[in-house]
Amino acid sequence: MRVKTKVKRKLIAISVIISFVSLSYFYTQNVFESKFFEEWKSLRSSLNASGECLLPLNVNPFDSRVTPYLIKMPNRIHCPKTELSRFYSIGANGESLTFVDENGILKKLNVPHHLNCVYQNFSRKGDSDDEIVYSEEKPLLSELNLIALNIEFVSVKCHENGDLVYSNTHFYPSTLKQLPKSDEYLPSVIILVIESMSRLNYLRFLKQTKSAFESLGNFFYLKGLTKLADNSFPNMVPLLAGLRPYEGEFPPNVRPDEGPYDDLPFVWKEFAKKNYLTALLEDCPEFTLFNYIAKGFKQKPTDWYLRPYWLHIYGQSSASSLSYCYNKNSKLDLFLEQVKIFLEKARDVPKFLFSFFIEVTHTDFNKAQLLDSHYAKFINEQKDQLNDSIVFLMGDHGNRYGAFLETNIGRIEERMPLLGIHLPIKLTENEPHLAKFLRINSERLTTWLDAYQLLLDVAHSNYTIIEKKEKKRQYSLWREEVPVDRTCNEALIPDNYCVCEQKIEVNGTEKFVQEAARILVDH
Repeated sequence: MRVKTKVKRKLIAISVIISFVSLSYFYTQNVFESKFFEEWKSLRSSLNASGECLLPLNVNPFDSRVTPYLIKMPNRIHCPKTELSRFYSIGANGESLTFVDENGILKKLNVPHHLNCVYQNFSRKGDSDDEIVYSEEKPLLSELNLIALNIEFVSVKCHENGDLVYSNTHFYPSTLKQLPKSDEYLPSVIILVIESMSRLNYLRFLKQTKSAFESLGNFFYLKGLTKLADNSFPNMVPLLAGLRPYEGEFPPNVRPDEGPYDDLPFVWKEFAKKNYLTALLEDCPEFTLFNYIAKGFKQKPTDWYLRPYWLHIYGQSSASSLSYCYNKNSKLDLFLEQVKIFLEKARDVPKFLFSFFIEVTHTDFNKAQLLDSHYAKFINEQKDQLNDSIVFLMGDHGNRYGAFLETNIGRIEERMPLLGIHLPIKLTENEPHLAKFLRINSERLTTWLDAYQLLLDVAHSNYTIIEKKEKKRQYSLWREEVPVDRTCNEALIPDNYCVCEQKIEVNGTEKFVQEAARILVDH
């Protein structure tokens, strides 16, 4: 685009490749308040009417500008022994003194010790999402049928000669309703979210996980996916409810910063209407999506909701946020075990599961390495169920902390989260265009609103090709092409998160161009 001017001199042909990736640094220095940025935004807005978004799709995750910030770490979380460790992993198959079997029976192993063991079940308290209520302590003799007693969460303590020698907390989806089998093909949806996971950091640090995920086959990466807002909440709500919290899109009775959020049109409600079992799993209860400085839910939002369990164990010093372990286990393994148990319990019916693991990677992108073997093992062990399901492996946004953000690549990563999608072979054999459009759209500018539309399609069993070509806020990622000339403005991506590179020829005598040049030299 040529910018016309009254100045009667030859335009200085300056081919300026201006991307927000480089301009975002100026934003952090409060330069955006200057008239320069007002003029720049006006210029880019005029370009967006017809310009093509050139996405940074082929960035090297080990670029030399990145390596100074990389710290080598193990690929697993190691949990040291504690004072109460002698009764963990004592069974023939590694069971602890107490454990829950596949039938929901809480069992206690026979050991040559005179132990006095008690159990105490607990659940959420009334309409509070932040309180739990406990039953009275009762003796645990040999076993307890959790399903018959409608117990989802139970704490066990054992004493020997008056001293506490064992403590553990168990879970089981005992209250899941029995659903009839359907003759309609209803693929399950399993969403695995890792806090702050960008696609580049996935390529950099989760090699085993990547190999396991890709071994499922029929996989696609949305390389142009760009976040809509800064942190987790305003990015995941568009995915889960199709609404942006801070743009006046919520129902009038739901306050975005406060909640409660029961009345939002969550996509899991649409799945529930089709007789899917639903689950919402998050660790680190202080920072969960709907509870950080907010009220969460007045009623249990899904069929299985693990918040009471995590509130309980985080209330114990052995599982504080300073440790990634609880008793002998990493909290990540406990979290993935909860996913596994739900999948097993709901094996014969369609299910929708949204899991969000928060703690380890929230403030340090290097710590993604600690997750690798855990997620890889989970995917490999659950391959039979995952193969037949629609699987999202994803982040919410990229890394948001540290000096790494001062690099261009760091700023790209912060804005471009991971989204890998696996589709069941049966689905794409029946509807081959789904894979075709996902492949096309894998390198187009996309957002969480587009991913929401895909989920809505599944909930409504809507796989028909969309023939009509029109500009809109969200596109079905697998039923139509996302326009190649889609702009950040059209995708509802704010300027400061836009990663489109656009080549503009401008007049070197323009004041805002000279100011841009000065700033580039200064920084």
